[in-house]
Amino acid sequence: MHPLGTKPLDLDSLIQRVRDEAAARKPPTAAPAADPDTSHRNLLAPLPPDLESEPRPLPLSRFLAFHDETLVRLTYRELLGREPERDAAASYADRLHSGNLSKLDLIAAVSHSGEGRARGVPVPGLDAALRRERLFRLPVAGPLLRIAALVLNLPALEANLGRLESSIEHRFAEVHRVFRLELVGPMEAKADKSSVAELERQTARVAFNKANREALLELERRVEALEAARRSAD
Repeated sequence: MHPLGTKPLDLDSLIQRVRDEAAARKPPTAAPAADPDTSHRNLLAPLPPDLESEPRPLPLSRFLAFHDETLVRLTYRELLGREPERDAAASYADRLHSGNLSKLDLIAAVSHSGEGRARGVPVPGLDAALRRERLFRLPVAGPLLRIAALVLNLPALEANLGRLESSIEHRFAEVHRVFRLELVGPMEAKADKSSVAELERQTARVAFNKANREALLELERRVEALEAARRSAD
């Protein structure tokens, strides 16, 4: 019996009640902000660091020196002042890589878009290249004009080919140097260490065997001396 008819104190219920009231008074936790979608940047090769120091606006020839994903990124950054969206980057890169879209068409599409016209960043040489490209697409005269332009540009093409070959040779030599430095060198050093260790083991075995042979010969000489002494005593 409890005095005055009170009920027994349920400590567990009281603790749970305090916890429930404390939880009810807590302010709602704000949902964490979603990280911006930057997965498209995995598609984009980095731009050369010295590009930022070049004078602006960049001429058309500077754009045409890049390819695929890198060209898409450079075009968006220069003409629109931002990175390309993931879908646009993937679509443009795929079309450039497959040959369904030329570099000139990509640059023109971005430059002549509503956002590109609003920013108004010029690309020196773009308009002339577009006019020349329209001439090349004429039904009859276009192919002849393209052949004539190629013949006139042969010296420049030859020079570009020479620079490309030189660049490839330089990169191959650099890759070969890094390959030897990072992979072959440690393997050779490891092999050299193994060879030295094995030579030391062989030398130790030879020295041990030689010492054993000398000890055996000395023992044989002592035995012979003892035998001689015994025969003399007899």
